[in-house]
Amino acid sequence: MTSCEEALYYLKVCGRKRLDADKDGVPCENTVCRNYRPAKGR
Repeated sequence: MTSCEEALYYLKVCGRKRLDADKDGVPCENTVCRNYRPAKGR
């Protein structure tokens, strides 16, 4: 993965659930999405 957007795409569109180890909706939290905060209501 090169971006958080790419990781989110693989999680949501492709169903790659293993990218979200703690199942909170944020993939790759220790790498490309470490600063990502989902919008409220999602």
